[in-house]
Parts: sequence; structure tokens; C-alpha cells
Amino acid sequence: MPTTFNIEPYMRLGASHLESLVDERGRTYFNVFRTEPAEAVFDWPDFVDLPARYIEAAAMIQPMLDRPVSTVAALERWLYSHVEADGLAYRPEGMISNHCAELFDQSRYLYMLCSLAMNEPDNDAIRNRLRAACTGLYNIATIQNDWAYIERIEVYFGGTIIRPMVQAGLILNEPKWIDFAGQLAR
Repeated sequence: MPTTFNIEPYMRLGASHLESLVDERGRTYFNVFRTEPAEAVFDWPDFVDLPARYIEAAAMIQPMLDRPVSTVAALERWLYSHVEADGLAYRPEGMISNHCAELFDQSRYLYMLCSLAMNEPDNDAIRNRLRAACTGLYNIATIQNDWAYIERIEVYFGGTIIRPMVQAGLILNEPKWIDFAGQLAR
């Protein structure tokens, strides 16, 4: 007799994580300490990375849950409030972060937008955000012949944006983003 694997309980557990580790403003807690009472803190500058991951995860699990993940609206408000006119998502200036469009953050933001666009292919707002993020990254790149690079911003170089840039080109049916990813890979 064949056996089956039911992933719904794991998706419910995942939704619980996404709903328990986000505050009312949409900020993701980075650490939870097992003290009495437990303490959740924002002590790492994942102001773009984690919200993007949480929104992407929610988009992937919501169809299996048959209900929305309750923190998505707050996460979107937080994350999109940090997207500036150039289409990039910026960390806020503060004690644990500098105001910058850190490149690893941009890769997570692109992945999130790609997943949302695949889930909702007719949603022009998502597609426009994706196109704007690609354009923003292209605009800060240095293009030399058939290769390109983006100066290091904070800790990371731009290698992590190559794959989601290819995906964006496929989703948007805009080969220029695939070409740009190829230039970055050279």
C-alpha cells in the first residue's frame, strides 16, 4: 500500500511562525529569548530580508491553508514603506542599520516579487514593483562591454541577485533582465 505525506500540519506551523514573530508594525523579530517572560527583539538589521522572506513564504503556503496569513498586510506595509523612488528597498537609518539598499536585501526582495508575480500573474502592481526593482539595480550597475558589476553596498556584493534577475526576466517576458543577469555573472 502506498504511503502519503501530508504537509498541511507543517504549513499551519509555518503560518504560526509567520504570525507570531511579527509585530503590529510589520517588523520581524530576529531573536526570541527563552526568559520568563519570553522576550522577542529586533537586534539585527533584517528590515528588508526577513519581511520579504515572510511575505514570500505566506504566498506559498496560503493556498494550502485556505486562509490568509494574518500578518501579511502589516509586513507589506512595513516593507513597501521602505521602497524608494528608485524601486529599491532600503534599510532605515538607526542604531543597528544604515540607510542603504543592501544587495542581499535586494535579492530577497526580487525573490519575493517573483513569487508573488507567479502566484498572481495578472497583478500589475506586483509586476510594476518587480520591473522597478530590476530597473533600480540596473541603474546602479556599472556596465562595461558585455559584463556588469554593482559596487558593494554594506556587507554583500551583488552575486545573489543574478538568479532572481533571470527569474524576473522570464516572468516579465523581458529578456533585458536575463541579459543583465548574464552580464553580472561574467
